[in-house]
Amino acid sequence: MSHTYNWIGNNPRFTFEGKIDFDELKIAHNELYGNSKFDLVEFCIINLLKADFKISQNQILMLTELDKGASRWNENLILVIIIDENNDNLKQVAAQYMALMKDSKWEIILCNTLKEAVEWCNQCKIIL
Repeated sequence: MSHTYNWIGNNPRFTFEGKIDFDELKIAHNELYGNSKFDLVEFCIINLLKADFKISQNQILMLTELDKGASRWNENLILVIIIDENNDNLKQVAAQYMALMKDSKWEIILCNTLKEAVEWCNQCKIIL
């Protein structure tokens, strides 16, 4: 279980690898929401191409509640999630997350490659 992140200006890019559990996701949430740049974030790229999620539906619900709370401080965030289109487990987790976040102000985009995510951000004038 592992994750790394870096900042591109005011915008973070997280990369998760291996088996990812709820505790690892909470750590990443704290790194993002506890950072003084959070109010300035326009987009957040989350690369899950090498990740295998081991979280329950209840834990997905808890994460979405954290994110809904954070969306009150930064309503304009665009969340770009990169997943392997052949990973059925991750596609299911992403679908559940997006369904639970549908009433938030965040825009959530699914991509299949980092290149696609970067191109999407560049089209929105969020230059990387």
